[in-house]
Amino acid sequence: MKHEEEETKQLSIDTAAEAKMLLMKASRLPTKWNDIFNSIELFRKKIQAGRDAYDTTANDAQVGLMSPMLIMFALMLETNMTMQPLDTNIIINVLADNFREPHQIESLKNLLSELHPNKKEFINERKKYRKLT
Repeated sequence: MKHEEEETKQLSIDTAAEAKMLLMKASRLPTKWNDIFNSIELFRKKIQAGRDAYDTTANDAQVGLMSPMLIMFALMLETNMTMQPLDTNIIINVLADNFREPHQIESLKNLLSELHPNKKEFINERKKYRKLT
């Protein structure tokens, strides 16, 4: 039993470390507005198509807690507000600490491959092989 707990803890640490590495890499790449807006549109369509399923993963309180991130993004688009590298690193560290399971990494890779379609390091290998078969 103790061995299983240690394995689970190590998997969680490895998952968080991988998420941090991917997010740090993505934060240093230029991103085209067109890719951001395409990614947002794809996400919106996924949410709309599976609206009921998302009610079990993110309740209204959780969505409310995330709203400052959306507000910051909107204000950066509409005003001269900027983001400092230190602020980005803080957000990455907080976000990465919340990664616990491999499927979360898969979702992150899918999102990053949409934001950076020409970067092979973000390609979700499992998704790529599904398309080939």
